[in-house]
Amino acid sequence: MKNKKKKSNRDIVAENFKKRTGVTYQNWIQAMSVQKGIEDRTFEIHVPYATDTTSQTQKTIRWD
Repeated sequence: MKNKKKKSNRDIVAENFKKRTGVTYQNWIQAMSVQKGIEDRTFEIHVPYATDTTSQTQKTIRWD
């Protein structure tokens, strides 16, 4: 039976960060910087005609 190495929390974070941003995770400071850049490029759009019965589900749109 092979002993599989358990992924560390850092490995999981790095993997998810790469999937979400396309940037290789280095440390938490770099991650905060990347996240801030993403937030700066995100605009929240409020649809004035959306009601509780509409199928409008997306309220944010990101432009790069």
